[in-house]
Amino acid sequence: MSVPRTSTARAVMVRLTMVTCLAGAAASAQVREYTPPEIRQLTARSLRVFQAPEASQGVAADARHFYAVDNTVLAKYEIASAKRAGQWQAPRNGLIRHMNS
Repeated sequence: MSVPRTSTARAVMVRLTMVTCLAGAAASAQVREYTPPEIRQLTARSLRVFQAPEASQGVAADARHFYAVDNTVLAKYEIASAKRAGQWQAPRNGLIRHMNS
């Protein structure tokens, strides 16, 4: 095979050589079969149930409090006593129409 004399011809030859090498390597490479990880089955049980009418959207918690979320209300409750420790409510017909938890 003769070596091309122009830089464009050499660039094309280099590209063709690279493509040929890559195609050969891909064809000879072994692809391992995918094995999915084992799915762990967890169980849960209720330890305590709290009454929080504001919790229609969801609930979040930290070490001492849980927070009930509604469309326009956030309520803070003490976990130990289940008493409401605070509340924030958006103004009626205000800018907040719906909060996602």
